[in-house]
Amino acid sequence: MKHLALRSSLTVAFGVALAASLSAQQTQQYYPSARIGGIQPVIESSYKWFPQIQPSFRIGKLSPANPSIPPRGDGLFTGLRAGSQLLAPRSNLDAKFPGIDATGWVPPDPNLAVGPGHIVEVVNSDIAWFNKATGAKQFQVSMAPVPGPTEGFFESLNPSDFVFDPKCFYDQVSGRFFVVALELDQGGQASKALVAVSDDSDPNGVWHKYRFEAMMNVNGTPTWLDYPGFGCNKDALIVTGNQFGFSSGFYGVQVITVPKAQILSGAVASQTQTLLSSSFTIQVARTPDPNLNHIYMVGEGQNRSQMRLYAVTGLPNNPVVSQTAVAIPTWFPPSVNAPSPNGRTLDSLDGRIYDADWLNGRLVAVHTPRVSQSDSRNMIRWYEFSTNGWPTMPNPPTLFQSGNVIGGSGEHYHMAGIALNSVNDMAVVFTRSSSSIVADLMVAGRKASDPPGAIGTPVLVSNSLGASYGSSGFNRWGDYFSMEVDPDDNLKFWSVGMIGKANGNWTTIINSHTISDIGTGGQFTLFPPLTASIYQDPYSNPSVQGINLQGGPGDVANSDNINLTIGSVFMPGLGQVAAGHFTYDLEGNLSALTTLRVNLEANALSTCTIFVMVKNQITGKWHSVKSFPAKPTGNARCW
Repeated sequence: MKHLALRSSLTVAFGVALAASLSAQQTQQYYPSARIGGIQPVIESSYKWFPQIQPSFRIGKLSPANPSIPPRGDGLFTGLRAGSQLLAPRSNLDAKFPGIDATGWVPPDPNLAVGPGHIVEVVNSDIAWFNKATGAKQFQVSMAPVPGPTEGFFESLNPSDFVFDPKCFYDQVSGRFFVVALELDQGGQASKALVAVSDDSDPNGVWHKYRFEAMMNVNGTPTWLDYPGFGCNKDALIVTGNQFGFSSGFYGVQVITVPKAQILSGAVASQTQTLLSSSFTIQVARTPDPNLNHIYMVGEGQNRSQMRLYAVTGLPNNPVVSQTAVAIPTWFPPSVNAPSPNGRTLDSLDGRIYDADWLNGRLVAVHTPRVSQSDSRNMIRWYEFSTNGWPTMPNPPTLFQSGNVIGGSGEHYHMAGIALNSVNDMAVVFTRSSSSIVADLMVAGRKASDPPGAIGTPVLVSNSLGASYGSSGFNRWGDYFSMEVDPDDNLKFWSVGMIGKANGNWTTIINSHTISDIGTGGQFTLFPPLTASIYQDPYSNPSVQGINLQGGPGDVANSDNINLTIGSVFMPGLGQVAAGHFTYDLEGNLSALTTLRVNLEANALSTCTIFVMVKNQITGKWHSVKSFPAKPTGNARCW
């Protein structure tokens, strides 16, 4: 039987768009002002609590009211713009189950940590964990001391009864759960960071617990720590927080560092305290890389046209905090609290950074500005920075891309968490509310191959359950949500957020979703080209260096490392663009042709985006098949 010989021409057009990025200042360094040793652990098992599930409810406890610093200026206009393109939904919802219910504290500050078999959740002011596969709750107690015979999770450390702002994460390097909660004794002018570390990847059983100093005396003024950041690398644990005077005043951000080996083993611990007097709200990026020697952090800049990136080196014993500023698209602070039905509004905070994550040289962060100077709706703004090996390498961090997630008419998006997975997909979790929407829990995500600044259309996880939340007027909300990647596959995103209950109180929802799935591999059939050619597109700069290749398979085989240089031209909305196209004429039975692989590279001095389009030779129309961001490497080449 003779195969029918088919001949097909496949023409692929490519374009490269360049984006500017700017590091706005030189690196500054900060050193510890205090070192404290001899911090004794309390080692105890979760099995001491009986029953294992003891939900607490105490009416009237409020977290501190999140004091703010004076507003930052707009700064110089950078010319940078955040993307706002909404693509088809990228988030495929998976598991969903109830988290911790209302405890009487407002707001809940929900946070979660995802291990191999369990999910730990913390709120104001309870801790619980769940079977990851079934969602069954296995444990829940108050974190703060409680009246009567029942003990709080941190009660053995002898804290005050005001334990608040909890956070947690699962550390893939050590295979442990980490929990922090802040302690405040206003009258006694005491401020502590309470830390617990599980002894293995199962939260059931033994925990190592510590009470670290968080009060700092700044120029004779005692200060307390609020709104923590929390993370670690292979060597050290870091807690950050805003320092406020017990009477009044803002005094900067404290960075507490603790040698990780001490608390993993349950040994006597030590800490350092470093004050960054001109910073505000620094979030510590989760760091799953077992080889990274430092820890990245991110916070607001001196003005709203920059973000500050931080790196803590010299870990674990001699920490040095390096700081630099990176130019970003100018943002505008939330001008109003987010609306909710029946005369309610929800606290959207002040534009501070909520959350950060680092993986594979990429640092992402998220916060809530308003849409524009003239549009008072709140939105989600996310950033992706290239850390470029800074500060141990000479190149400073740069903004790789940023994007806005903007709701429909009258809709406000606020209170977000963010995470990256192993294939560089990114996801956010947040609240949607309006005068007709009480508070919806939403997720959105983007594939690494999506256009720069673009994100999938948000997907609803859960509606609030009642007609309104809280009481008439202003209501606390958040103060943060949380997202983490599943260590089983490093692909699935887990998140937690709050919604309103039917009685106007709050509850939390734990959920998971995927963006990219693990491939199963495949077979490739070789289709050598009958002819191949590459040409400069007519709308590009006519100055061409190199050769136009045209010929058969032998010519193609011999064309490796032959470069065609095409000058770029400015195109409105895209920036500098260089474009061309190449054609493969294929021969054979094309029914087995499922994949055509093309390697493209562009030499650019900054971040660029490669766009790929395919021409249908029958209809004569071009079809967009892919666009992807490409990072400049050490020789400024985008791949």
